[in-house]
Amino acid sequence: MTNSENRRSENRRIMIIGDLMLDKYTFGKVDRVNPEAPVSLLSIEKEEYQLGGAGNVLKNLLSLKLDCSFASLINPKDFAGKHLLKLFRNKKINFLFVSDNRPTTLKQRFIADPYKQQVLRVDYEKKHIISKKDSDKIINFIKKENLPY
Repeated sequence: MTNSENRRSENRRIMIIGDLMLDKYTFGKVDRVNPEAPVSLLSIEKEEYQLGGAGNVLKNLLSLKLDCSFASLINPKDFAGKHLLKLFRNKKINFLFVSDNRPTTLKQRFIADPYKQQVLRVDYEKKHIISKKDSDKIINFIKKENLPY
């Protein structure tokens, strides 16, 4: 980034609106096949959690030291929602999460050694349009942030 580009972006704020999900990575070793079915057995060694979906965009923008706000729909009462709130509290940004009592999206990837190959992905999500009440909350948050558009 040139100095003039850097000066132009210094006073800008970015609003990210999108699907926030929790990415869970489960790492392990495969050293045998399941005797009950012709599938690999993964012995779990460690798990990691990261911001996923629009949260990945946020991570990238924050790494550029940009000022960001974030609006998304999660359920702060379920496991994935609680974990995302913890990840967000570590970031110093304005955010809004609204819940319509549906589960927070969680995408779990199983990664097998020795090749670090993804062997399975499991998606925990419900796909449907958000309620008018929740979309109004997001629109009001955007207005309150007072960003130019």
